[in-house]
Amino acid sequence: MKKSVLFILILSFILLESFLVSAVCCEKVISGDWCQDAEESQCDLSNDLRMNFQSCDRTTYCALGTCVDVNAGTCSPNTERTVCEKEGGTWDSKKINEIEMCKNGCCVLGEDVAFVNAAECKRMGSKYAINSVFNADVKTELACFALAEPTEIGACVFSGEYDNSCKMIPRADCLAQDGKFNRGLLCTAPGLSNCAKTSKTMCKDEKVYFLDSCNNFANVYNSKMFTSDDSAWTPEMEGYWTKIQDPTCNVNKDGAASCGNCNYLEGSTCSAYKAGITKPDYGENVCKSLACTYNGKTYQHGESWCAEGTGLNPGITVDPNTGYIGEDERKILIDNYDTLNLPGTESMMLRCADGEVIKEACGPFRGKVCKQGMIGEFNNFSTARCLINNWRSCVYLKTKEDCVNPVVECKWITGERFDGAILTEDRRENEQGSCVPLIAPGFRFYDVTQNQSGSEICAMGVSTMGVVYETPILERRANFDKQDLDASDGNSVHQDCLENCYAIPKYGDALGISGMIKVWKGESVSNLQTTEVSLAKGQYCTRDTNANKTKLGKETGDNINCIVRGSVENEGFFENVAVRMLPLFYTNSQWVSFLTERTRSLGDCGYKLGASGDYSPTSSEVMLAKFQTVKQNGELKEDVTETCIISEATRTGLKLNEENYYRSGGSCSDVYTFSNGTNGSG
Repeated sequence: MKKSVLFILILSFILLESFLVSAVCCEKVISGDWCQDAEESQCDLSNDLRMNFQSCDRTTYCALGTCVDVNAGTCSPNTERTVCEKEGGTWDSKKINEIEMCKNGCCVLGEDVAFVNAAECKRMGSKYAINSVFNADVKTELACFALAEPTEIGACVFSGEYDNSCKMIPRADCLAQDGKFNRGLLCTAPGLSNCAKTSKTMCKDEKVYFLDSCNNFANVYNSKMFTSDDSAWTPEMEGYWTKIQDPTCNVNKDGAASCGNCNYLEGSTCSAYKAGITKPDYGENVCKSLACTYNGKTYQHGESWCAEGTGLNPGITVDPNTGYIGEDERKILIDNYDTLNLPGTESMMLRCADGEVIKEACGPFRGKVCKQGMIGEFNNFSTARCLINNWRSCVYLKTKEDCVNPVVECKWITGERFDGAILTEDRRENEQGSCVPLIAPGFRFYDVTQNQSGSEICAMGVSTMGVVYETPILERRANFDKQDLDASDGNSVHQDCLENCYAIPKYGDALGISGMIKVWKGESVSNLQTTEVSLAKGQYCTRDTNANKTKLGKETGDNINCIVRGSVENEGFFENVAVRMLPLFYTNSQWVSFLTERTRSLGDCGYKLGASGDYSPTSSEVMLAKFQTVKQNGELKEDVTETCIISEATRTGLKLNEENYYRSGGSCSDVYTFSNGTNGSG
């Protein structure tokens, strides 16, 4: 016996020592349980979870108490503090019967009552969207249910000289009118009154109810509980018109012809019958689906989406969490700048409510645009809103990096800047271009008197480009008459272009961009004599020590070569020489494409198709030329002609007016006085 006691004592000491060495309180163990005494290696210490070398019943975070969750309407006793707070509840060290909010009382919900705590009463009121009143003074469930008796509906009979009339009203109202209240009966109960059964129906509480001949509500409509054949009535049907009963049929979300037990939460509600929804077997009311059908697509009650239309965005899809336009959607807007957000268009949001499509305009001139996204557990619920189009901020952004930031809704077009500056090549990638709205705004382009025509913003798209011609040494500089398109000597005007030549119609298009790049790099290019390139190829070189000196270099066959030497003292004539800085555009088509996109992206500017189906005036996009003669240093010597329209907008692009551009003599065939902003264009 002594040996047994000794063995037990030794074993106890061993277990105690083991516990003291390894046991800690884990706020959460790796297996997922909360507040466990375990070995230290079993504790989950991620996300700032805690561990304590005391037992869990001695820690604050694992202390037991009552967890109150107002949103769920629950009071949970003996709950660890950390578990309660992690689940969004409020922890209290008091016992459940010591907390006022957790004590049961009488919750009055319209005509119904429930013996619950204050938290649950509040939750029930929110769930059913009715006012809830909590009475803590009512201590028993029986006393709570007694409060509902005055509002209980029943058949109230009023005795008459020849027959009895009846109303379905609350007990209190019946007694106040000296009527006889019949609990649980309908006015159509046999021998009760002169009220008879009918096939009429009426909506109440989002359900369809039968009406009796006294226009009282009977039970929920069920076509199996009525017949016009007096001999076909069954005991079940008679009973349905005798006592107040719960609905005896069910309705799915698509509605039903035979049942009026609509369920709003499950997608149906009572509605007057009209074409397009299920026709009821009796009466003029039916449980209709809360869903909507629009353009062949079904939307659930509460869903919203953006309307589609000619010239409109087909619903700008955004990330519902950030509100940013994604890359795919940006590409659609960028690629379709000429066919979306056209003059006269306005965004519209559509919303499905109680089976009806509700239209909500986002406002004029695309000051707000409709954006949509998908939400829900399975991303199958559409939501849309009319949001501000903050297009004005775009034109103030000076770099590509700022312009393409997802936070702003702008796009970057490489080329000319709004301030006209041409930056050094090392800065061009991020700074040489224009930031314009991703979603073109609208203006009152038809009403210039209100100072809302957009003339100022449209004028930002205007570009003025100086172009220099070179004439042969033996030709008089003012003699343009010989520079004819068909001149046999090959000295037509378009072949003798210097500096910014991409401003000349057709310039560079024969060679293409790749060919013109070779020209500017001094590489071998064939057929130079057939392109709009100056034959004085040394002009494509510049002198580092004097940027105004551009006539250094030589021509070898089809090559344009610049002399490149280091700056050496006493080197003489040949100082630093380098290829001239690359142009912004290599061909006229590049330049025109840039100007077209920039102008039309700024808003209701340029030559566009409007929502009315009409195009803006062709004069909204023109290329003008004013011919002058200049001195060797570039100063004006004399004007040669008046300002001429050399290109004007068509539906397929700018059309060259060859009569003005390739002149054989005489004055311009068209004289045009240009005014920025006329007809909303620049």
